[in-house]
Amino acid sequence: MNMNRYIANYLRLSQDDNNFDESNSIANQREIIKEYIYSCEEFVEVRILEFIDDGYSGTNFNRPGIKKLLEAVKKGEIDCIIVKDLSRFGRNYLEVSKYIEQIFPYIGIRFIAINDNYDSNNHKGTTAEIDIPIRNMINAMYSIDISKKVKSVKQAKMKQGIFASPFTIYGYKKDKIDKGYLLIDEPAAIIVRKIFRFMLDGNAVSKIAATLNKECVPTPSAYKNKNGNKKNWRNINNKESIWTSTTIFRILKDERYTGTFIGGMREIIKIGRNESITKPKEEWIRIPNIHPAIITHEQFETVNKMIQKSPSKTKTKKTSNRPLYKKVRCGKCGYLMRYRGDINNPFYSCAIARYTDEHGCNKGIIIREKKLNETILSVLITQIKLFLDSEKILQMTKNKINKPFIAEDNFILQTDEEIKKFQLEKRKLYERYKNEEINQLLYLHEREQLEEEINQKIKTREELISRQQNHKNIVESAQQFSKTFLKYQSATELTKEIADNFIKSVDVYDVDRITIKFVFQDEMERITQTIQK
Repeated sequence: MNMNRYIANYLRLSQDDNNFDESNSIANQREIIKEYIYSCEEFVEVRILEFIDDGYSGTNFNRPGIKKLLEAVKKGEIDCIIVKDLSRFGRNYLEVSKYIEQIFPYIGIRFIAINDNYDSNNHKGTTAEIDIPIRNMINAMYSIDISKKVKSVKQAKMKQGIFASPFTIYGYKKDKIDKGYLLIDEPAAIIVRKIFRFMLDGNAVSKIAATLNKECVPTPSAYKNKNGNKKNWRNINNKESIWTSTTIFRILKDERYTGTFIGGMREIIKIGRNESITKPKEEWIRIPNIHPAIITHEQFETVNKMIQKSPSKTKTKKTSNRPLYKKVRCGKCGYLMRYRGDINNPFYSCAIARYTDEHGCNKGIIIREKKLNETILSVLITQIKLFLDSEKILQMTKNKINKPFIAEDNFILQTDEEIKKFQLEKRKLYERYKNEEINQLLYLHEREQLEEEINQKIKTREELISRQQNHKNIVESAQQFSKTFLKYQSATELTKEIADNFIKSVDVYDVDRITIKFVFQDEMERITQTIQK
């Protein structure tokens, strides 16, 4: 074992595992791995790191714990990975096999699955590895089977009108005794009824939203956050969200307020992924009069007929193809600006100004897309030229790349030798203790001193390597910026490709005042500071 690197213990428990197999608990996995390490003489006094994913499916590698583990592997910090069994590492047949059979052997990472009696050190180049793809395939099939069972249980509950979602819609709360049954949450239900009444009185949805904002009525997300809902409901710029036409329409179009249970509206695209799609309405499960109604069926039908009769507005060109898609925000309220207008002359305007004057947004200000794109391109080209015209910066960057880190490299080598020396002393100390040349008290005292020396040297070494790598990354970034800047220095039009490469966001305060946040802005400051040292 390389004593400068760690053994990594990886523990995983998914929600499905928790429901079907308590023996897979995190504590159980930790105890099994701990006993295994203590039973192996080669692992005496090794350094151990633990990575945990509690409540994550093994069908993909989009897990925080596994990401941290693989990042440590990339940095060369891990020598060996130990898991309770292969299914803990993952249940995706292809991905698990790729790591165990290709990636880990290539970079010299030892992999141990205790309950599967697998140790990569014992199976190099032998037919024993044939067993691994089979086990991985079984794990993948098991995961699919469990997912199907969970889905089947949920479907059965929905067909009975049992509420199975962890979060209720605005206006309702779960019965504390029977959580599959909904009760009216009266403070929120009052607002729902008020919205329908406003609409029936002939008010426009924008006016309804403005009225609620003026009365300081908490939005559905703000209300749920205030009442201790565990979900982190999205809030733009950490500000209290406001009522908008979209929020009002969502409530007015939701038939569940009539007491009708609606389930199965969305479907997971692929097992192990969070992505889902909306199913056709005819496939939804609809059961009338399941929970208490907040509004009547007549009110709901009347309001939705009024919505259908509302005149449609002229649509602009396809938004996702425009250069500044989801990048233009109002500088005062921080919300994305609305993109609208004639298809040949579209413009941006603050979407929030018509709902509230709390932030001082300009109601009558419109920013033409063409003019905004031209302004941003002009500023961008100026920034590119400033960088490319600076021969001093480019030359110094080149010199920095070519300059070897001789002193630092020598110091790292010297530190490595000192670490080896202390580790050897530690081994000799242990042998003296085993041979009863010294007593336990003296052994523990001297071992503690040696470990402090080793840890300090390792810390110094890691800090130096990190500083070296950071410097190298900055210089490489400068080179990459140069190539990218050269590619676009003669651009005559702001395209989506250019905007995605250079523009992070655009804050609009007025017709003649905007702030551009460049993608490379922070990195360029770091490059300049490093080069000028």
